[in-house]
Amino acid sequence: SMGTNQLVTALAYYVIAYVLISNHAVIACWLAVLLFMVITSALIRLDMSLTGFEYRTAVVLVTSGPLMAAVAAQQWLVHRPPNDEAVKIISPLIYVTHAGWLLFLLYVCKVSEQKNGSMLPIGFRS
Repeated sequence: SMGTNQLVTALAYYVIAYVLISNHAVIACWLAVLLFMVITSALIRLDMSLTGFEYRTAVVLVTSGPLMAAVAAQQWLVHRPPNDEAVKIISPLIYVTHAGWLLFLLYVCKVSEQKNGSMLPIGFRS
């Protein structure tokens, strides 16, 4: 579930590097990244028991990193001074959103102690 989610996110970054940077196919890259982000959102909805607010927060956190990376890569591809400044601002935010997503994931997993003393996440649907 979450491993699949991370795999789809990694594929989105691969598409940014290969399709956008190597092949200069901006629209194809953005559409592929958008498709991958829809898949991650669907995986979150299907795999986890979340409230509406938690789901919206999860979607924003998980999708904002690859979407900002696609925008930053496109701006970097243009090679103009104002665009370079935008890339310098956007790039650290990508890491911040990923850190926020992983911290939020720790919260929504709802780890609890079982009767036998083991700690298990109960926020996933079985």
